[in-house]
Amino acid sequence: MGQFSVSGNKLHLVQRVRNVLQGLKLDKPFRNRSLGDQLAQTSFPLVQMDNQIAIKVIKPFFLSQSSPSKIISHGGAWVDKVRRLRKRNLLPSATLFAIDGPDENQGNRYLAYKEICDDLALLEVEVIRSTQEQQLISFARS
Repeated sequence: MGQFSVSGNKLHLVQRVRNVLQGLKLDKPFRNRSLGDQLAQTSFPLVQMDNQIAIKVIKPFFLSQSSPSKIISHGGAWVDKVRRLRKRNLLPSATLFAIDGPDENQGNRYLAYKEICDDLALLEVEVIRSTQEQQLISFARS
């Protein structure tokens, strides 16, 4: 699991997740795609397609900003994007956010992180820590 340690950088986070997925040699690889319509469109770095239909989305999600309010602001924007896409049936039911976030000992930063995770879960998004490599692999292969 050394390659999959938390780096604290959102670009490294996307690359770490992408590397795990590439190692799986999937028949339908995950690629960068925009999902949405004229009212709500969002780009995701990892979307699996089947005949031009998005069937799975993986969003590596950096949620370890320096303050609770920054976590809420950044996370809340994504909760809103997911909510709007879900409302229009434009996001596949198989959607996973692999999150880098603060640990429980981080006080209010952790509480803000947890609130965003709970909000995503209410929108039927699977939420895991980005370090949970086996859950990521299981999701990608299912």
